[in-house]
Formats: sequence, C-alpha cells, structure tokens
Amino acid sequence: MSPSPGRSPTPQPDRLPGTPEFRIKLPQDGAEARGWLLTQFGGNGTNKFLLREGSLVTAEEWPGLGRHARRFRAELRADGALVDAPAAPGQPQDAPARWVVTRDIGCNSSSAAAALVYGYDASGPESWRTVEGHPLADYLSTGWRAPRKAWLVRGSNVSGHNLVRRMWLEEGFVSLAGAHLPPLEEADPTKSALRRFVEEGYEGAASYNQKQGLVDELHAFLTQIRVGDTVATIGDGRLHVGQITGEAVQSASPGGLSNLRRTVAWQAAGHAYEELPEEVRQKLSVQHDVVDLTGVLDALDGLTGQAEGTDPAETGDTGERPA
Repeated sequence: MSPSPGRSPTPQPDRLPGTPEFRIKLPQDGAEARGWLLTQFGGNGTNKFLLREGSLVTAEEWPGLGRHARRFRAELRADGALVDAPAAPGQPQDAPARWVVTRDIGCNSSSAAAALVYGYDASGPESWRTVEGHPLADYLSTGWRAPRKAWLVRGSNVSGHNLVRRMWLEEGFVSLAGAHLPPLEEADPTKSALRRFVEEGYEGAASYNQKQGLVDELHAFLTQIRVGDTVATIGDGRLHVGQITGEAVQSASPGGLSNLRRTVAWQAAGHAYEELPEEVRQKLSVQHDVVDLTGVLDALDGLTGQAEGTDPAETGDTGERPA
C-alpha cells in the first residue's frame, strides 16, 4: 500500500535517534534531495523515511518504476506536494525537468523515497548517503539474510602468529583480534557504531583504508555470521571447514590476538588447496580477513559431504527486507 501523501504533523520527534540527514544527488545537474529515517516502521517492516521540504526530485518516470510508486507520485503531484521547480540561472534548455517538494513527505521506506526521487525503483539503503558519503545501510540493524551462509575467516598470520594451527582447530573456535575496541554493549551493533569505535580505537594504528576494511570485517563477524553457518579457514596449505556453534563473545586474550571469538565444530580432515574446486579457489583469493563464501556454499557442502543445498535466490542480501 502506498503511504499517505499527507503532512506529518511533528516530523522532528519521530526521527530515528543517532542517525544523520541523508542525501541523494541526481545525475546531470546535481539536484539534491534530503531526508532522514523515522522511528516508525512501514508495511514491509523497515523504518519509514521522511523526504524533506525543499528537496528536488526528477519529473521523469522510467519504465521500471513500480505501480504503487507511480500512483504515489501522481497523488503528491495532484495534492501540490510536488510542483515544477523554477529554472536555475544559466540552466541549459535541455536540462532535466525537476519537481520541488513543498512539504515534508512521509514514505513507507527509504527505498520508496529513493524511487520517488529517481523516478525508478532503487535501493534506499545504498542510494541515500550521509554528507561524508556513508550509505544509509550502515545505520540499519541487520536485515534479512539467507538461512545459512558460508564464510572464510583468515587466521594463519595474525600479527605473525598462526592461530589456525596453534589454537583454532585444537580449541574449536574462530576469532578476530579486535584488540583496540571498547567493550561492546550491543549484540548486534550497526556499522556506523563500529566505524566510530574503529576511528577512536585505531587512531594512528591503521590507515584510512585499513580502518574501512576492519569495519566491514567486524560487522560481518559480529552481526552477519550466525550459529549454523559454515565457516572455512586456510592453514598450512589446507582448507578446514566447520560449523559456527556459538554467538560472538568479547574477552581479553594473550597479546590481544583473539579478543572476538565464536565457537566452531571443525571437520576432522582438511582439504588440500590444490584439490579444491576452481570456484572455491577463486573465492579464497580475495584478500580480506572475513570473506562471504555463500556463493560457493554448495561446493563447500560437497567437500564435507552435506546433502543440503542452497537455493541461489537465497544467497543475496537486499539490506532492507524484514528479518
């Protein structure tokens, strides 16, 4: 159902705490739309979104725009919430037509708001950005994900130590160092919260790109990996595969090498790297400490003798579907 085009009487108190203003810049002329997340949830179980007065949206509707979005735009246009934007000084004659938003508009989701702005269906969590360029997805709690996923976690060279050989296989766990993180009070922290922790804790200890990569890896380890997922690691030229059996736990460790842990039931035998299927070896070549291997989950199941397969349609992550 399309959200009502009526004015929200008190938008400011409804703003989701701890989230900034988000923006979309339209192509060609850089016209800008602004808005923020609301505490209320829409019909699809995600946060509603408020498109702010003064925003500019495209007047053109593309063939891929959904029926509900078309009706919503037509209602807003007829109601006077979207009016022709005046031509900017020096604007070329072939400049794209824009509408200006005359009042705050409540949308059923950030994706509904993005479709209103672009004139075609788009992912709100990826389209809306902060002034620094961070996606709205970073400020959402973990959304829908495949029922079972697979992960590579590297541990053969953690500050020069081979944790796979020394600890992981013998003691039954997998870990990230997380040595400079504060105590984590949330079991499912957002990526924006983790970015703040990393910026503060790793100041001077890591480059900008290293910190960005660390945020992604921490977010995957703490919030994306789940009990029942398949996990793999490489040690001494062999691939070891197991199943995650525990939630993420934070505790001090010798040398701060494994402060974030998840218990694992490892398979007894490893697999020689050169004997692995080509599709698996390609995935293992990605040089990050945590890598999503769900795309080759069936191949990993084949290595371990599991009969259960994974529907390819279940291996994607939309970022804004209800859990």
